[in-house]
Amino acid sequence: MMKGALQFAQCAVEGEMDAAQIKAKKAFVWAFGKNGEGELSIGSTKDSLLPRFAVGLKGQPAKCVASSNTHTAVVTQDGGLFVCGSALHGKLGIESLKNLKIQKF
Repeated sequence: MMKGALQFAQCAVEGEMDAAQIKAKKAFVWAFGKNGEGELSIGSTKDSLLPRFAVGLKGQPAKCVASSNTHTAVVTQDGGLFVCGSALHGKLGIESLKNLKIQKF
């Protein structure tokens, strides 16, 4: 294996295969691909050709990762749930965004 290569335990690829989230062997999440809705949680909504650390998880190790066209869900090892991306039509499990304060990375 190449020095510095990312070893992964799980890979979640969204429906149209234009983005992916990788759970590394040490359980941290890396992401790359299209990111128009912030679904990669990398600190911006810019697309990324190279894997970038998912800063939205604040360094918490992941148990599993699931993704779709415009959103991602991560369950942490301690049972927490992080969601990112488009909340349109309740995709993030949030009924209303009217009074919700969303942290922008």
